[in-house]
Amino acid sequence: VSLRRRITGAVALAVAAVAVGLSVTGYLSTRSHLLGEVQSELRSRAAPFLQPHHENAGAQAGNGDRPGGGAGFFGRGPGGGIPANPPLGGAPGYFESVYPSGRVVAGDGRTPELPVDAAVLKIARQAKGSFYRSATVKGIHVEVLTIGDRYDHNAVEVALPLTSVDSVLNGLVLTYGLLIGGGVILAGLLGALIARSAVA
Repeated sequence: VSLRRRITGAVALAVAAVAVGLSVTGYLSTRSHLLGEVQSELRSRAAPFLQPHHENAGAQAGNGDRPGGGAGFFGRGPGGGIPANPPLGGAPGYFESVYPSGRVVAGDGRTPELPVDAAVLKIARQAKGSFYRSATVKGIHVEVLTIGDRYDHNAVEVALPLTSVDSVLNGLVLTYGLLIGGGVILAGLLGALIARSAVA
């Protein structure tokens, strides 16, 4: 391989490595920031339903899993204060309550849709702790917060769609892809010029 080609290749690889590094850093930083905003919003949505409740209000529905036979905050009858769930991808948030026995109740009494596994049941039984996870439910990408409710002795799951986050990140993939491609081409041209000058 000629010296000119070696110099051209070395310059192209160096520039490409820098472009890839900057792109990956920028993508991960943006993703972390956007997810952080969604997760903060999830905690804000869950906070009102993690406050002390009157025992007689929680016992309206009966057949609950918590001590005293109440159904907990999510088990209240009509008008109990829990918002009706929008479609799973709706902006207001989708709520479910998970009891230590494994029973799951959606915020509006509909069929529960969020995944429930051993980690969720552990929080429901301990009524403390929390964690985030991403899930795809019925084709919808959502971020889910599972958090223990020490007053109702269960776990609350709250989900928000990641549609806007995914849209921004997909746009970044295209932008950074073009940046890397353009950088490699520019690096090749610069490398060729440098090599020509070096061997002249």
